[in-house]
Amino acid sequence: MARKLCLGLKGQKAAWEEGAAALDTMQPPKLPNSDCWSVKAYEVLRDVAAFRRQKPDVPFKLAPLPGTACPPELKDLSVVGRPSDSVCPGDIILLGGTLGGLPANSISEVNVGTTTAKVGRRASPPGDSYPLGDFYFKAPTPVQGAPATVDVTVAKAKLSVKGTASFAYAVDQNTCLQAAPGNIP
Repeated sequence: MARKLCLGLKGQKAAWEEGAAALDTMQPPKLPNSDCWSVKAYEVLRDVAAFRRQKPDVPFKLAPLPGTACPPELKDLSVVGRPSDSVCPGDIILLGGTLGGLPANSISEVNVGTTTAKVGRRASPPGDSYPLGDFYFKAPTPVQGAPATVDVTVAKAKLSVKGTASFAYAVDQNTCLQAAPGNIP
């Protein structure tokens, strides 16, 4: 539907009509059942369709606004190449939530329990039209005597990033010696 509306804005009348008809029958996504990006995308498409219906002959151009559509929030973590309940030092951990679309270098450090880790940005897969990849960090060595499960929060960022996520280090760190850490995809 979104593709059809975009093609319609570029002059393909049949695509516009098909996309607008689909939008009219769609149930609007709502929080908390839908993610923020889906809600915002629907709102933009709805506004575009309303403008087009009121002024079908006026050229329409989307322009970026300052800030972010969704407040940056860390909601979850995913470990590359290993179950999330057996993290080893050096494992690559991706930050999840509403962080997509943030500029590169906008998050530079995370607190991992009582330690700090540098944050990087992985490249997008070849051929992917979305230019930015996920933020990641390498799991630091666990602190002796600290709980196996650690909270992760954003420590240094150019924007305010809320939220906390956690992961658990492998109970038997000897299993870490047998497996190579994940690579940055």
